[in-house]
Formats: sequence, structure tokens, C-alpha cells
Amino acid sequence: MTTVTINRTIPAPSEKVWELLKTFRLDYFPGYKHTVTGEGAGTERTFRLPDGEMTERIATFDDAAMTLTYEIVASPWPVTDYLATVRVEPSGVGVEVTWSAEFEPAGASEEKIVELIAGTFKMNLKALEKYLAD
Repeated sequence: MTTVTINRTIPAPSEKVWELLKTFRLDYFPGYKHTVTGEGAGTERTFRLPDGEMTERIATFDDAAMTLTYEIVASPWPVTDYLATVRVEPSGVGVEVTWSAEFEPAGASEEKIVELIAGTFKMNLKALEKYLAD
């Protein structure tokens, strides 16, 4: 199993950050038209990537701990057994957001997939911080 973990400190209240992330919406990420159905565990979101459509589903949801895990239901990414976790934890200057994933590479090198996923997490966290600052 391969693991990728990216952390970012965001200067915003934990409740504000979590309220945005727990909806599973991508409103903070410009250019990603998406649909979200459901609430909490079982929520699904679907959006287009340059190489195909991605559907993800929340597997576990803990509002009190500000943590959710989600799996890929359908994707052009060359991975299997993908399970990601997003965690929001209060920090001295705002919050520490940790985005991690475990998966099995399938059809591409582990290095390329790690680069893809780490880059995606970094872009999401940067976009989230910018959205909250505006």
C-alpha cells in the first residue's frame, strides 16, 4: 500500500474550514464543476478531470473530530483501493489540515501516481486557503 500525506496550516477558524470541507463540495476550487448528493457518510461528488470523470464517496464521517474519509468510486486515475482522509485540527495560528491517501498503483509507476496525488492535495489546500482569505 502506498501512502501520500500533505499538511498545510491555514489561518482561519477550525469551524469555518470544517464547514466548507464537510460538505464535500469543491466551491473553493475554481474551475471544477461538480455535483454532490447526500450528506455525511455516503455523500458522493462527481467532477470532470482533463482525462475523464471522477466520482468519490464519503466512507466515514466524524463531525466532532472534524475528519472524513472517502473512496474513489470511478476514476481515470491508475489506482485501486484508494482511501483518503481529510482532518482539520486547531493550531496556534488557525488550523492544520491534513490530507492523506492510501492506494495501490495500477497501470502507472508509483512515483508518477504519488506525484499526481500529492500535487492534487497541494492544489486543493492552496485553493482552500485562498478561498477562505478572500
